[in-house]
Amino acid sequence: MFNKMDRMIDEKYRSDLLSSAKGNVLEVGVGTGANFKFYPASTHVIGVDFSPRMLAFAEERAMEAQADVELVQMDIQDLQFADDTFDTVVSTCVFCSVPDPVKGLR
Repeated sequence: MFNKMDRMIDEKYRSDLLSSAKGNVLEVGVGTGANFKFYPASTHVIGVDFSPRMLAFAEERAMEAQADVELVQMDIQDLQFADDTFDTVVSTCVFCSVPDPVKGLR
Protein backbone atom coordinates (compact mmCIF):
# COMPACT_ATOMS: atom_id res chain seq x y z
CA MET A 1 0.00 0.00 0.00
CA PHE A 2 2.72 2.50 0.93
CA ASN A 3 4.70 1.75 -2.19
CA LYS A 4 1.64 2.76 -4.21
CA MET A 5 1.27 5.97 -2.22
CA ASP A 6 4.93 6.78 -2.72
CA ARG A 7 4.53 6.45 -6.48
CA MET A 8 1.78 9.07 -6.62
CA ILE A 9 4.48 11.58 -7.54
CA ASP A 10 7.04 10.73 -10.18
CA GLU A 11 10.60 10.75 -8.84
CA LYS A 12 11.60 13.33 -11.46
CA TYR A 13 9.08 15.78 -10.00
CA ARG A 14 10.28 15.09 -6.46
CA SER A 15 13.87 15.64 -7.56
CA ASP A 16 13.03 18.89 -9.39
CA LEU A 17 11.07 20.25 -6.42
CA LEU A 18 13.38 19.24 -3.61
CA SER A 19 16.72 20.03 -5.24
CA SER A 20 15.98 23.72 -4.64
CA ALA A 21 15.27 23.28 -0.91
CA LYS A 22 17.64 25.33 1.25
CA GLY A 23 18.64 25.68 4.88
CA ASN A 24 16.18 24.56 7.54
CA VAL A 25 13.34 22.68 5.85
CA LEU A 26 9.94 21.81 7.28
CA GLU A 27 8.23 18.92 5.52
CA VAL A 28 4.64 18.63 6.67
CA GLY A 29 2.89 15.29 6.38
CA VAL A 30 6.16 13.47 5.83
CA GLY A 31 4.44 10.08 5.47
CA THR A 32 6.91 7.32 4.65
CA GLY A 33 9.78 9.71 3.94
CA ALA A 34 9.71 9.23 0.17
CA ASN A 35 11.14 12.73 -0.34
CA PHE A 36 14.21 12.34 1.87
CA LYS A 37 16.60 11.03 -0.76
CA PHE A 38 16.02 14.11 -2.91
CA TYR A 39 17.02 16.80 -0.39
CA PRO A 40 20.46 18.37 -0.80
CA ALA A 41 23.04 17.28 1.77
CA SER A 42 23.30 20.89 2.96
CA THR A 43 19.73 20.92 4.31
CA HIS A 44 18.37 20.16 7.77
CA VAL A 45 14.92 18.63 7.37
CA ILE A 46 12.33 18.44 10.13
CA GLY A 47 9.63 16.07 8.98
CA VAL A 48 6.33 16.12 10.85
CA ASP A 49 3.43 13.72 10.70
CA PHE A 50 0.59 13.00 13.10
CA SER A 51 0.89 9.23 12.55
CA PRO A 52 3.44 7.28 14.61
CA ARG A 53 3.15 4.46 12.07
CA MET A 54 4.13 6.73 9.18
CA LEU A 55 7.01 8.13 11.21
CA ALA A 56 8.28 4.59 11.82
CA PHE A 57 8.46 4.03 8.06
CA ALA A 58 10.04 7.46 7.55
CA GLU A 59 12.70 6.73 10.17
CA GLU A 60 14.21 4.00 7.99
CA ARG A 61 14.44 6.35 5.02
CA ALA A 62 15.82 9.17 7.16
CA MET A 63 18.88 7.04 7.91
CA GLU A 64 19.58 6.75 4.18
CA ALA A 65 19.19 10.46 3.39
CA GLN A 66 22.08 12.78 2.55
CA ALA A 67 20.34 15.60 4.43
CA ASP A 68 20.16 15.76 8.20
CA VAL A 69 16.62 14.56 8.98
CA GLU A 70 14.74 14.90 12.25
CA LEU A 71 11.25 13.42 12.71
CA VAL A 72 8.59 14.87 14.97
CA GLN A 73 5.07 13.67 15.70
CA MET A 74 2.89 16.73 15.29
CA ASP A 75 -0.37 17.83 13.68
CA ILE A 76 0.13 20.37 10.89
CA GLN A 77 -3.00 22.15 12.07
CA ASP A 78 -1.18 22.94 15.32
CA LEU A 79 2.53 23.34 14.59
CA GLN A 80 4.72 24.20 17.57
CA PHE A 81 7.52 26.12 15.86
CA ALA A 82 8.40 29.78 16.21
CA ASP A 83 7.84 32.06 13.23
CA ASP A 84 10.79 32.33 10.84
CA THR A 85 12.24 28.96 11.89
CA PHE A 86 12.34 27.54 8.36
CA ASP A 87 13.84 28.63 5.06
CA THR A 88 11.81 26.14 3.02
CA VAL A 89 8.46 24.44 3.61
CA VAL A 90 7.49 21.33 1.64
CA SER A 91 4.16 19.60 1.33
CA THR A 92 3.41 16.81 -1.13
CA CYS A 93 0.05 15.03 -1.26
CA VAL A 94 -0.97 16.17 2.22
CA PHE A 95 -3.69 18.78 2.35
CA CYS A 96 -6.37 16.59 0.78
CA SER A 97 -6.35 14.61 4.04
CA VAL A 98 -6.12 17.52 6.52
CA PRO A 99 -9.51 18.18 8.19
CA ASP A 100 -9.00 21.98 8.09
CA PRO A 101 -6.48 22.62 5.30
CA VAL A 102 -6.70 26.41 5.62
CA LYS A 103 -5.68 26.18 9.27
CA GLY A 104 -2.83 23.85 8.30
CA LEU A 105 -1.60 26.27 5.64
CA ARG A 106 -1.62 29.19 8.04
